[in-house]
Parts: sequence; structure tokens; C-alpha cells
Amino acid sequence: MNKPTIIISSILILSAGALFFVFNRKFRKETATAPDEMKVGDTIIPLGNNVNIRSTPNVETGNYIYPNYVGTVGTYLSSELGKDNYVWYKVKLDKPTAKNTEGFVRIDVVKKL
Repeated sequence: MNKPTIIISSILILSAGALFFVFNRKFRKETATAPDEMKVGDTIIPLGNNVNIRSTPNVETGNYIYPNYVGTVGTYLSSELGKDNYVWYKVKLDKPTAKNTEGFVRIDVVKKL
């Protein structure tokens, strides 16, 4: 190989490696951890327009307390690691039901008010 071919090949290899690293970092599922800034009693709200509030800290059919809930979720009680390796906030619900005064929301869909 001549020198320009080696340089171009090296650049292409480095570029492909950099793209793989960026793509892998962006889409790799990482284990979440509870943010240090959460304190018992903090108010939790959805990041977007709504959030699913669940009876257990995992995504399962039938464990909804409130699907597509809009408004203040409740107050932070604790954090738990779910079966899905996401951290879930246990909250005291602002609008309790006859069966549930507490529920769970995944940390990547809510924020502290």
C-alpha cells in the first residue's frame, strides 16, 4: 500500500470506531441509579404530558393504578430497583384510590417539582 491509502484507511477505521462508540453509548441500556437530590416529601411530576403510575416497580400488564396520569403524581417516599434494572420512585399518591395510597413511577419519566 502507498502512504495515502494507509492514511485514508486509518481515518476510515478511526471514524468507524468513533461512530460505533457514540452509537453504543447513546443506545446502550444502562442501570439507572436514584438521584442524590431526592428527599422524602419532594413533589413528583411527569416529564411530559402524562405518566403511568403502577402498583409494583416494573412494567407488567395489569399493574396500572393510573395509566396516562396527568398532573402532580405525589410525594417521594423511596427508591427501588425493578426487575428491569430501572430505578423506580415509590410515591404517596396525590389522588389515592380505594386500593392504593402509594404507587411507583420510573425515574426516567418524572422529575422533582
